[in-house]
Amino acid sequence: MGRSKCFRAKHIALNKLRGTVGEHYAHLRPYCAELTRVDSDGRFEFLLDDFGQLQGFFIGFSGLKQGFLSGCRPIIGLDGCFLKTFLGGTLLTAVAKDGNNQMYPIF
Repeated sequence: MGRSKCFRAKHIALNKLRGTVGEHYAHLRPYCAELTRVDSDGRFEFLLDDFGQLQGFFIGFSGLKQGFLSGCRPIIGLDGCFLKTFLGGTLLTAVAKDGNNQMYPIF
């Protein structure tokens, strides 16, 4: 068996196990609807470009916002990491310092 045939077989098997990117993106709208149902005071929004393609997904739980307002220092910072998938991207979160000098996620 050739090397390229092995790589193709691996790619097909992984797609069957993990699913395709389109299948995963199809689950975002029901996920957002469920988040809104569970946390009605939270803020959950899609960021779309002019062509309707997904650019980002904002998740803001109301409990984290209330915790920030009641017990954190009034300084907001950003913490992020690069996503190491074939799609790439960046994951950003807003953080603050709590009373124990620990990072507290706001959004």
